[in-house]
Amino acid sequence: MRYICRIIFLERMGKIIIIKTGQFETFVPDTGGSFSLGDVLRTTALLRVISSEFKIHWLTQRNAISLLPHQDNLENSEFDLNTLSQILSSNGSVIINLERDPRLISFLNNKKNII
Repeated sequence: MRYICRIIFLERMGKIIIIKTGQFETFVPDTGGSFSLGDVLRTTALLRVISSEFKIHWLTQRNAISLLPHQDNLENSEFDLNTLSQILSSNGSVIINLERDPRLISFLNNKKNII
């Protein structure tokens, strides 16, 4: 499957937010609880190419948080739009969205402080 990867730059670079839940990468029709842990694990390779001088906040499913490596510059949380809104309101960020969730894409496209 193709990833829809959209990088959105906000007014001031504060941290990098990576969104990867694996929810839309399964072959099983969405029943509200299935997602691909392997997809989340595979995308952790991004962390190797992002400089350690940046703070990174990774949003994912609760079951996938334990797959993320422990790094001083990495914080992780369970994904939901409220958590994302709180992170975005704290300071400017770069968002790397690796999900095909139409609600998430719509939410990100409607942010007024996007450059």
